[in-house]
Amino acid sequence: SPHVLDTELTGNGRAFLISGAFSRPEVRRNAIHKNREGAVVITAGAKPLIAENTIADNRQAGLVIEAAAPTVQKNVIVRTQGSGITIHNSNAVLRENKI
Repeated sequence: SPHVLDTELTGNGRAFLISGAFSRPEVRRNAIHKNREGAVVITAGAKPLIAENTIADNRQAGLVIEAAAPTVQKNVIVRTQGSGITIHNSNAVLRENKI
């Protein structure tokens, strides 16, 4: 799976859509801000590592997790117009996040 490191993602609909049981990317140390939808959407059995990102000023949720099993750790998720994190039917692991 890919590694997305030290990147700025801004002004998109969604910054990331991570979907599928074989999807296990590492998303680390990114600036994810000013997106129009849920900034990071994780679905359909995906198991990414989402770590050490700043997710801010998005128009909807910072993270949307549905039927997936991500590890979400040491992120700063602030100033979203929706939830910081929305979780449905998932086995997410959340550690040391500032929301």
